[in-house]
Amino acid sequence: MSVAGSISVAVDFNDTASDEGLEVLKKIRLASNTAVTSGKIAIASGTVSTAVIEYGPPAGGGFLGGYRDASGDLVAFDTITGFALQADAKTSASQPAAASHFVVSDNDEVAFTRVQLSDVGENFRVQKLSAGTCNFSLVIYGT
Repeated sequence: MSVAGSISVAVDFNDTASDEGLEVLKKIRLASNTAVTSGKIAIASGTVSTAVIEYGPPAGGGFLGGYRDASGDLVAFDTITGFALQADAKTSASQPAAASHFVVSDNDEVAFTRVQLSDVGENFRVQKLSAGTCNFSLVIYGT
């Protein structure tokens, strides 16, 4: 199995003002594109409500409920490098062992955080932050 991909983030804003025929434009941009050429990935997708869904390494290995890679092998991480969440309503994903590592997605925006977690025995939690249900996808990558 080999992994190849990228993590791209772009934030662009135009701040404009007009006064007496003069227009001022300030452009604000943050952007990065990081290539990922090795490692492991796992994905979980489904429907979530305000009840927490937990994903973690089940007995016997693997991750995210037995997610298998392209070779058919269970994915087991030594280190988690980052995770991303996409949801169609306001939803959070977190790793309880590192309370500062969480993301919130809304309106199908992708939220990403880079982490360095060697305690991969902890679960990931996904939870909708308001009443009702929504669809989500959680991607975790590491080594």
